[in-house]
Amino acid sequence: MRRGLIVLGAVSLLVASCGGSDSNSADDTTSDTKVAQQVTTAAPVTTAAAAASAAPTTVAAGPVIDTNGTLRFSYQVGPTSWDPARMSSSFDTPTAFFAYDRLVHLTPGADLKPGLAESWEFAADGSSLTLKLRKGVKFHDGTDFDAAAVKANLERNKAGASKGELAPVSTIDVVDPLTVKLNLGSPGGSIPGVLSDRPGTMASPKSFADEATTKALDLMPVGAGMYKVKEYVKDQKIVLERFADYWDKGAAAAANVTILILTDNNARANALKSGELDIANIEASQIDELKKTFTVTEGLSLSLMHMQLNRSKPFLDKLEVRQALNMLVDRPALVKLANFGYGAPTNQYFPKGYWGYNPAIPADQYPYNPEKAKEMLKAAGVPADWSLDVVVPNLTYYLTLAQAVKDQMAAGGVNLVLRPVDPVQTAPIFYVQSSGDALISVFGGRADPAQLLNSLFTSGPIQNPGKHTLPKLTELITAANAPGDAKTRAAAVQAASKEVTDQAMNVVFLHSSASFAATPKLVGFKAFLSGKPEFQGVGVTK
Repeated sequence: MRRGLIVLGAVSLLVASCGGSDSNSADDTTSDTKVAQQVTTAAPVTTAAAAASAAPTTVAAGPVIDTNGTLRFSYQVGPTSWDPARMSSSFDTPTAFFAYDRLVHLTPGADLKPGLAESWEFAADGSSLTLKLRKGVKFHDGTDFDAAAVKANLERNKAGASKGELAPVSTIDVVDPLTVKLNLGSPGGSIPGVLSDRPGTMASPKSFADEATTKALDLMPVGAGMYKVKEYVKDQKIVLERFADYWDKGAAAAANVTILILTDNNARANALKSGELDIANIEASQIDELKKTFTVTEGLSLSLMHMQLNRSKPFLDKLEVRQALNMLVDRPALVKLANFGYGAPTNQYFPKGYWGYNPAIPADQYPYNPEKAKEMLKAAGVPADWSLDVVVPNLTYYLTLAQAVKDQMAAGGVNLVLRPVDPVQTAPIFYVQSSGDALISVFGGRADPAQLLNSLFTSGPIQNPGKHTLPKLTELITAANAPGDAKTRAAAVQAASKEVTDQAMNVVFLHSSASFAATPKLVGFKAFLSGKPEFQGVGVTK
């Protein structure tokens, strides 16, 4: 078993994260690549509130959380919007899910579990998905959560940034106050997983009326989550307090949460060192130093680094051009240069050990070969002075990675013109405005592999700015969306994944390491193979 992947559950994820080592695998690191091992902060703790209830969130015996304490967390970006229908980045969820709840939740190993929906079931013919909802749930404004609220939210989210992910849902019926039926116009096997992410985020329907006129929801959430926002300074700070009426009484272990948005890696590390924070996300370059003093939790996740191509731009619609770009990337070198040895080079979207991983995809399908790539580009009619406008989030790690890729591609005669942008504006610029030929950034893990395939490679979703797709790939992704469990769907998902790689739809670099550093005061924190931390049952000691 390769130690670089942490197996926390799910079909062994990242899901199911750890697979056997294979010297021919694109996911294998070089001999110099550091092994990512999960480190836990301490034994999970028991809160008085959790002990007194039968709430779904339970924790083992250990240090006692200060139920009146304040959890202080720092993340590199804030939400693009507090409006679930406008959230356009996977970076939104680590902060948004404090205040918002979803229909479906994830385990640390990325298995699905009940959230606001206590259960769900597909019709025998796959034509619908029926959700049984949790009783007695309130939104932060006192509005009841019920089937009508779910219908209103899903219809609104379907018309917004989640349009592509909810595309299989044609109509929504309120069966009774606690039962909602999603009628599917196309195979919807990914929908339960989709509902654990932004598309399944529930806001109070009362907030929609204000949003239409004042855009209030964009700046202040009205959710049903475990915490309620007291103060929000855009791109700087979020202050939250425990929501007393939250259905899972053990979830909000701390009385208050303060989230500092610090884009600078050193600023987050320094805030930890000075005692201003209890936990922060860190970059690979900081792991070795910070683990000397702090507890570091890290390991590979479904999140990956890639150069996403807008295939509607000149030349990028040609297969041989995209193949040449893939041959201009030395993936193991990127792991060393940009990730300080943490991570795993790959040419496919799913990591080894995860049920979406396809062992039939050769590790050397696109070997680093600048001379061959030059010949292919010339044969495709690409001019010798070809330049690509590449959008990059203006954060140290991404700029370092992008510069390394730029240097590698220069050897093949391709000039990447890097355009650093505000991280919060990355998704609006590349996805919404369709500005730029390519984007070098992270693509966050998804709860279902078909969710990723849908998002990037079908014509509807916002995450495919050029709307470019291919008939065969669309057919394979449709098959991958058939209802069923991982075992029954794996072959179809892997076939679609192979077509993505064969068609060189984008340039995948590496699976990244999701890393967090914490002080000894933090208890209950777990690594999520989705790469997106969640904080149910997480708090601090006195």
